[in-house]
Order: sequence, then C-alpha cells, then structure tokens
Amino acid sequence: MTISAVLAPLPRADGSATFKSGLTTVIASVSGPMEVRAREELPDKAFIEVIVRPACGVGSTRERALEARLLSAISPVIIRSHHPRMCIQINIQLVEAEDHSDTTAILPAVINATMLALVDAGTPVNGILVSTLVETEGGRHVLAFEKGRCVLAESQGEFEMEELEQAVKEGGRRCTIEKDEEMMETDEQTVGMAIREAIEKKVKMDMRWRE
Repeated sequence: MTISAVLAPLPRADGSATFKSGLTTVIASVSGPMEVRAREELPDKAFIEVIVRPACGVGSTRERALEARLLSAISPVIIRSHHPRMCIQINIQLVEAEDHSDTTAILPAVINATMLALVDAGTPVNGILVSTLVETEGGRHVLAFEKGRCVLAESQGEFEMEELEQAVKEGGRRCTIEKDEEMMETDEQTVGMAIREAIEKKVKMDMRWRE
C-alpha cells in the first residue's frame, strides 16, 4: 500500500497537510488559535472545532460522525490550556476513497492528516498520534498510538480477545516511527515512518529558511 504525507500544501492556512494511504486521500488544515464565538468560549482551555467536508456534495450524518470521532481522538493530544478562550479550527477535506461511506476505513487517514496539520501550525501537542486500520478474520480495528502506547481502539465485527491483541500488536508495528531490523531488510514503509519523514522534511525546510 502506498503511503505518502506532505506538510504545508495550503500556503494560506496556519497549518496544513495531505495524507494518502492506498486509495484514500485527505487534506487537513488548521486555523488558530483565533477568536472564539461567545457561546463556545471556555475559560481554561481552547475550544476545538472540527469540520469535515465530503469529496462532493454537502455533508451528511457520515461527516458529522467523522467529526465526533476525530475530535475524540485528537483532543487529548492538544495542550488546550495554552490557549484559553480561543478557538482551534480543524478543517478536513475528503479528496478520494474507495468507499466514501466507509468512515471506519477513512478515519485513520483523517487522524494522520490532522496530526500533521497541527504540527505544521505549531499547535502545542504532547505527542504525535499515528493511526492505522487493521483488518482481521473477524473484525476491523481502527488503532492509534502515541509514544508507543495504544490510545485509541475502535473495533467492528465479532472476534476473540486474542484476535484483538494481535491486531493491536500489528497496529503498533505499523505506527512505529522507528525501523526495526525486519523493516530495514524489506525496505517497508510504515505509517509512522511516513509521518516522521514528513515532519523531518518540514523541520529541515524551516531551519534552512531561518538561516
């Protein structure tokens, strides 16, 4: 499966990123911190607004479900206390997917694109969240890891606990940002490695500009 990640594809956004995995392509942008609407103001932390737009047409309950799932996944990573009474807006554009109605398959790419856009925007975070979809004989599992720990697991289907444990193990391998000996021998590119390479490339470009 082809995996690619690019930071800052949208020059006018505070932060942006494109993430592609197989047939799924997602563009994320981050705006803020900026002024928040009075009814959404939080006295001790930033308000996070998530907007998901479909590839064509207007948003539906599928996009609203994706917004809620993304907000749940990404909120713990953002250090919201750094910007009280402000808003951090996350915009997601679904570009292409094998099945746009399959939000479970799309969610990992949405999480990864958002994480990269947050990094590009300089949003304070306490770690890098990396997500993948693992399909097993009895189920499908959206998994996300931060500092090697599984912090998100959404599963569908009928499966035994042993099967879930194997899925988490495989998800951890795919989301690692370090290559082990087996990966080096096969030259396999993991989701974590693609994200790390995109961030390192962005950092090098920023350092070159400052020089």
